[in-house]
Amino acid sequence: LCFHLLRLILLIIMGQNKNINSNKEETNSLKKAMVFLCCLLLLTACTSPVGGTAFFDHIDALEKGLDEPDWEEISIQAKKLKKMYEKDKWKFQLIGDEGEYEELYKSINNLLATVKEKDTLSTRMEIANTRSLLEDLYSL
Repeated sequence: LCFHLLRLILLIIMGQNKNINSNKEETNSLKKAMVFLCCLLLLTACTSPVGGTAFFDHIDALEKGLDEPDWEEISIQAKKLKKMYEKDKWKFQLIGDEGEYEELYKSINNLLATVKEKDTLSTRMEIANTRSLLEDLYSL
């Protein structure tokens, strides 16, 4: 979406430059203004999270599974979440600082421990903590 908006704006700029028959200063100032507006548009229009849908969907499924707990299935899902984290750890390293992604790793491990103990309340709290850490990582 952002790419298409930028492309449209650039086409408008190029079309306007053909119709302007004034001096070079006006043309340059118009170009600068349009570039500024393009940057402003990109920064304000593209505020959606950069990813993480799979993680959030997985956490939602874990949380729904706690309504009528099947601890075997919840344990399998929690282990899958840890595997997802390990697979995508390099992405977390790019988008967050070391403290953020290490805290997420600890939270996932705590989640595994609470599932092993079959503690519904602690598991819900750890799921909420994991979700919060993911939201922090994926917000720019």
